[in-house]
Amino acid sequence: MRSRKLPFVVHVDPHLLSVLNMTARYCPNDELLILHKDKLENLLAFTAAQSAPEMLGNSYLVVGTLEHNAYAQVASGALTMGGIFGVLHDFQEYLQFEPVHYGWVNTDPPEEKPAE
Repeated sequence: MRSRKLPFVVHVDPHLLSVLNMTARYCPNDELLILHKDKLENLLAFTAAQSAPEMLGNSYLVVGTLEHNAYAQVASGALTMGGIFGVLHDFQEYLQFEPVHYGWVNTDPPEEKPAE
């Protein structure tokens, strides 16, 4: 695993498009980018509170990434939010991982008690 700082494009329902420059974990063997939900939501909440407080708590989708020069154009205002889709690298697949809970777990279904 490696770390990569990339500009991620996030769509917040119903109509907010945000670009967040975040560090993500990157696996070059699997070409997999990993964002931690808590870090993403904290940065997204901070950004939304500054620009669109009515969007706080809405559902969102990380659409893809931008190249660093395109992010610089967005930050300077040379590239509008509508123009982002021309330079967007959208994700091929979305996966959600849940942490493994270690310990003894009963995998047998519960026994049904006979009717009396």
